[in-house]
Amino acid sequence: MKNKKLLITGGLGYIGSHLVEKLRHKNNVFVLDNLFTGSKLNQFPDVTTVVADVDNISDIFSGEIFDFIFHLGEYSRVEQSFSEPELIDRYNVRPFRGVIQFALSQGSKLVYAGSSTRYYNNDTGYNLSPYSLAKFQNIQTLMQYQNWYGLNATIVYFFNTYGGRELDYGRYATVIGKFKNLYLSRVDKFPVNGFGLQRRNFTHIDDAISGLLLAAEFGSGDGYNIGNNTSHSILDVCRYFDKQADVSGVIDVANRLDSNVELEKMRLLGWSSQIDLESHIKEWIIKHR
Repeated sequence: MKNKKLLITGGLGYIGSHLVEKLRHKNNVFVLDNLFTGSKLNQFPDVTTVVADVDNISDIFSGEIFDFIFHLGEYSRVEQSFSEPELIDRYNVRPFRGVIQFALSQGSKLVYAGSSTRYYNNDTGYNLSPYSLAKFQNIQTLMQYQNWYGLNATIVYFFNTYGGRELDYGRYATVIGKFKNLYLSRVDKFPVNGFGLQRRNFTHIDDAISGLLLAAEFGSGDGYNIGNNTSHSILDVCRYFDKQADVSGVIDVANRLDSNVELEKMRLLGWSSQIDLESHIKEWIIKHR
């Protein structure tokens, strides 16, 4: 992708900032981020960045015409959403139709990050949490706008992305980010929810970005799953760090035990994951001994 004008919401966040870094040299990139989980440390000096909520997207960029809009700037935590439903409404539900209308008015291609939780238990994962339900409803809305108005859009799904700049502390920390932080703190055991048997398709950020760009340029519609084809249990991850698991035995209702990744649509685009989680962790440990 080059010589394009791009808007990336959530561009100061984890996946968004890596996307900006990849695209900024050959494209005209704009970022919109409210710093909810993003950081000014992820800002690049040659990228136009606006710190504001997505609600104001049409007013902020009224004079701009974008080729692509990557809408990554939403609340994205499953278990935590039970105690923060108002944030789901504020960041995911209320702004979404405005984003769609803005893309339609410009003729931009909209690339939307759905939630991989939808694939839990035969596509009924939208029942898992307020977050999962909101993402499912947004996808249904987007698909109807495709049918009604010819909206040019692609929906992608990320599966447990890791690999640099992921949040490593606090209630929004990712598993790999948190474990890296704990490793550096020299703890003997890693705290684990449940019994550590839950499995995830951990996907390196470089693989995620390469898949995202392929789906953005050549995909259309729903179902572009960007995940490693190998799953790992949380106990496996502890073992890769050479740590024991301190299991809680308490299983959160939203903490699904398995992960189902159908990669056929991404394979048709020529994509496959290249980076293995265990190898990444082992290399990371060598650098941080």
